[in-house]
Amino acid sequence: MNKETTKNMVNRTRVILAAIVAIFMLLGVRLFYLQIQTNAMFTDRAERNTLRFVEVEATRGDIVGADGYVYATSKPSYVVTLAYIADKEEREKAIVNLAGCMEKYGYSEEDIREMVTGNARKFEATEIASLPWGLEAMEMISELSERREALPGVVIKTVPIRSYPLGTLAGHIIGHTGPINESEMENVDPEIYDMNDKIGKSGVERTYEIFPAEDDYYGLKGNKGIQKYQVDAASRPLQEMDFSIAPIPGDTVVLTIEHNLQTTLEDAMDAVILDVYENESDKAGSAAGVLIEVDTGKILAMASRPTFNPEDFVDGLTQEEVDYYYRNEMRPEINKAVASAYPPGSTFKMLTGMAFLENSNYSPNYAINCTGAYWEKPHIACWNVHGQTNYFEAIAQSCNSYMQFAGQIAGIDNIAGLATEFGLGVDPGLTDLPSVSDGFQANPENKFDLQESYLNMRLNRYKRQYEEKVEDINQQEITQEEKETLIEKAEKEREASEKWANGIFAFEKTWQAYDTYNTSIGQGMNNYTMLQLANYTATLANGGTRYRPYLVERIESPQGELVWQSEPEILQEVTVSEETMALTRRGMKEVTEPGGTSYYLYYDFPIEVAAKTGTAQTGRAGDDKSTEFHGLFVAFAPYDNPQVAFAGIVEYGRHGGSSAGVIARSVFAEYFGEEDYKDVNAANDLNSPLVEE
Repeated sequence: MNKETTKNMVNRTRVILAAIVAIFMLLGVRLFYLQIQTNAMFTDRAERNTLRFVEVEATRGDIVGADGYVYATSKPSYVVTLAYIADKEEREKAIVNLAGCMEKYGYSEEDIREMVTGNARKFEATEIASLPWGLEAMEMISELSERREALPGVVIKTVPIRSYPLGTLAGHIIGHTGPINESEMENVDPEIYDMNDKIGKSGVERTYEIFPAEDDYYGLKGNKGIQKYQVDAASRPLQEMDFSIAPIPGDTVVLTIEHNLQTTLEDAMDAVILDVYENESDKAGSAAGVLIEVDTGKILAMASRPTFNPEDFVDGLTQEEVDYYYRNEMRPEINKAVASAYPPGSTFKMLTGMAFLENSNYSPNYAINCTGAYWEKPHIACWNVHGQTNYFEAIAQSCNSYMQFAGQIAGIDNIAGLATEFGLGVDPGLTDLPSVSDGFQANPENKFDLQESYLNMRLNRYKRQYEEKVEDINQQEITQEEKETLIEKAEKEREASEKWANGIFAFEKTWQAYDTYNTSIGQGMNNYTMLQLANYTATLANGGTRYRPYLVERIESPQGELVWQSEPEILQEVTVSEETMALTRRGMKEVTEPGGTSYYLYYDFPIEVAAKTGTAQTGRAGDDKSTEFHGLFVAFAPYDNPQVAFAGIVEYGRHGGSSAGVIARSVFAEYFGEEDYKDVNAANDLNSPLVEE
């Protein structure tokens, strides 16, 4: 080896050694940086890689009655969720393995995959199952825990689930909760709700879901918390750690409802419906009633039939329950006390009478001769031949002829104006429930608008029929001349139909004398809810002050502090004189006295009751106008110092006194502590000795 070769080898060796030294120096510097200078940062990052932050559902607030009975509360349940897994293979593996564990509990692989793919918020966990605390839940959770290694992303947590301890009692008032849907998500704060949340769907559950407050909100919803979990590399939870943010339970909503009154109202209603079904009509099954304080507007009891059980909705409806609630012509999902408007029948007659006395010089002692039908066309019949009848007797015996005379003298404008003052056909003011009806008031303007809408519907139908004919003609294999002839014929037919309809409705849109007669006795277009009739009766009872009706007394925080308090609110002071109202109340008192239409029910009742019976044509297609009627009843008590007012209806109950009147007596007996009169005796109470209106 010559010197030149040796020199080159030495130089190469030096370069290699220098490179090795440089590399080790760089590694040393990097090691120093990682282990010394940035140790704290990477330790923190490593720890955070082992932590997951999971939202914790807050316990929904309770709904309780005025006397402490709990109508809605929460109980613990297990919820199984599957976290978002970015890797498709891992996600599919998790779905298959999870289905293997849960198929026996009714959750198939297809069901789970559909839930995961249907989650609109892809990066949020998908709720797979929710089971109330019990044996089945414990078995499922145990099996999932045992197979934890094969279930990446599966998290089991304990969350509150809604419970309704009193079942159907006040069910329509309480309402129910359910999974939030996409349209609801568009109208809520996304920082408060996500797609796995439950939300109030009806009743108080919906109305008192959430209310904005300064920098916060209150209501049944509550505030979610954040829980830390330590997880392994597959995102499986290893340890539950402290809350980052503790959940705050929802507020408690305290109702005005009193348990014993509510129970009495519903029990009496069920007994009467059963009797009517067995003895009057197999169409019976629906009813509604309201008991209200006359000097505050506070609703003490409210019920609707058929029954509504919020508990049915907690875990989703079965097919049988879907059919019951949504394929049932009696519409059990509707609170008929506030959302269904009915013809008031003779319960409207006090308004006609007051308008008559206020707008004429007639004395209440003035008598007309009832011969069994009104003397003006169309000679609307009275239910009896009453002979000489004055104002008090007309109310007590419910004389149609007298009230048609009174209506003719008063005029429809005065009757309708007074009805508005007493809250009929207008917003009743109840804000504690959704879907509260305004009813429909019979007056010239409303009749015109209603008939105009009917006319437009008919004209639109003619237009559609014409367009369909033209389209059909154009598709036929005929000459253009033949098509034009057929189209011209179709157009003439349309013009003739429109001319006929305009002619008919020109009459129908105009207020007629018989409209006043029908309105005066509570028939025709009059349609009101039981809430409206109850408050109208309360307004008359208290001397003319119409209060806003309310169902919620107050809202309390989880610590029992007052958040919000309801107060009586005056909506209207009527213009009727106290003298006229006093005369009308006297007539109502005579309804429960000898000769009155509900004397047989109240002749021995220890509290003086002022009332009015009502029998209203159903107005439903296919019903017999001469035999099928709804039974209505309004009343207040005591007569000389009114405290409470009632309004009720029993569909197909025929007579007001022997159907809704029986319910009223039972509720009054409970309210005044007269236990001997509370129970419904079908053999005696439901068979009137009088032939009622």
